[in-house]
Amino acid sequence: MNLCVKIGEIDVPENQEQVPFEVDFMKDGNLLYIASAGYGKTVFLTTVILTLAMQNSVDNVNFYILDFGNSGLILLSKLHHTADYIAFEDTERMQKLIRILQKEVKERKKKLADAAVQNFEVYNQAAEEKMKAIFVMIDNFDVVKELGYEAEEFFQKLTRDGFGLGIFAVATATRSNGMKYATYNNFKNKIAGYSFDESDVNIIVGRSKYKQSEIKGRALIKYQSMVSVMQVYTMIKFKKEVEYTEGLKALIQAINNIYPDSVAPKIPVLPETLSYAGMGQYSGTEQDIYVGLDKETVRKCGFRKENSPFTILGEAAKGKTNALKMILAQIIGTGRIYLADSKTMELYAYKNAEDVTYIENAAAVTSFMEEMKEEIAARNQKVREALADSPALKPRDICAQMPPFYLVVDDWDNFVELTKPQALQLAPLLNEAVSVGISVILSAHSGKMKGFDEVTKFAKNTTEGLLLGSQGTTAMFPVNSAKELPQFMDGLLFHGGIYVRIRIPKYE
Repeated sequence: MNLCVKIGEIDVPENQEQVPFEVDFMKDGNLLYIASAGYGKTVFLTTVILTLAMQNSVDNVNFYILDFGNSGLILLSKLHHTADYIAFEDTERMQKLIRILQKEVKERKKKLADAAVQNFEVYNQAAEEKMKAIFVMIDNFDVVKELGYEAEEFFQKLTRDGFGLGIFAVATATRSNGMKYATYNNFKNKIAGYSFDESDVNIIVGRSKYKQSEIKGRALIKYQSMVSVMQVYTMIKFKKEVEYTEGLKALIQAINNIYPDSVAPKIPVLPETLSYAGMGQYSGTEQDIYVGLDKETVRKCGFRKENSPFTILGEAAKGKTNALKMILAQIIGTGRIYLADSKTMELYAYKNAEDVTYIENAAAVTSFMEEMKEEIAARNQKVREALADSPALKPRDICAQMPPFYLVVDDWDNFVELTKPQALQLAPLLNEAVSVGISVILSAHSGKMKGFDEVTKFAKNTTEGLLLGSQGTTAMFPVNSAKELPQFMDGLLFHGGIYVRIRIPKYE
């Protein structure tokens, strides 16, 4: 791993010779370039990024490029070393980057502590699995304050703790006070480009006999305790801007060709729109039924059919029936389904689907209950037979291997009303059904679940479900405050009383 970068040529005052100015990020840490708009900040970052990329593999060095300027670094988003490119308005990416790096800092501190070494460089000398160097490249740091207090605090801690852990910051700003003073002091090396405020140059590098020059890329730097003049390198020889742009594209492609099969992992970001059909392109943990994408990892998530009852809860027009349609699309054709619709009959189109029995009157309820009793008895018999052969087996695992059998209900209150004459028999039947692996999947209006009957209690007495808004007075799921409640087309997917935030696709 080579983290030494030649930034430019400097004039050494003592002997009047020009020598390359080199930064060794292992010892020197973070690097800051300050100059007014139009005086080489973006070119400076481009030089640092591409020099590091030319010297190191994608497995050894990755970049997060935070382009808060004029999108001058966007071409570098194509570089295989670039983990992600974040513009100022990319709120989701920025928030996720903060969480990713906070986690990375925590994990790296633990690794160093476990190995009893003091820093990233020493750790990599001994460890079998090397840590990669992570560079956070920030163009126009001045606008970070507009991201809010949390972001400012994050960068202060990252620039303080990061470089010893192999997480380096290279930033540009238009003024020395463009960042918090504590953050500014975390940059050991500071370069002063041309500034409209000449007094700011004295703050950055100290007083000297040298005057500023408006030549682009010309800068002042403190070198060997003395102020020197420096000219920043460009990666491309050019006379016109278009030549520079085309040259960069060619150089980036040439670097990528060296590492054709290696690409830095991107920050997972949700699509602007998500359809049920589009969800198939995402990976996820193995589940029987998927209901959305984890908003943090952007992976498919859902539930196992034996996690029953699964209650979808929310107010009117929050997407409960949409979620049921998505579930039905996955389970139709896999096993027996009894379907109880709401009064609006939005699921009527499924009446004649394969192995679906549509419960629409008292006679259908009676038929459903009789078949349910038969199915429960058959499953109990299979459990007894399996245990006789293999006593170490768990009944739950035995039931999980049986053919699927579902009760799907849209609007549980309506179902309670429809089944009221059989309520005394239905409630214990439902409890016995879930104990033998029969899946009950239901939706309920959070403002209506106020009954104290046993059938209503069955739907409320669960730790499995999907919350699509306020849960009213039901208090079914552990949500501490209104701030945690999901926005429209989002949900809280609960398993064992713990939730993940998900984006729910639109079923079309």
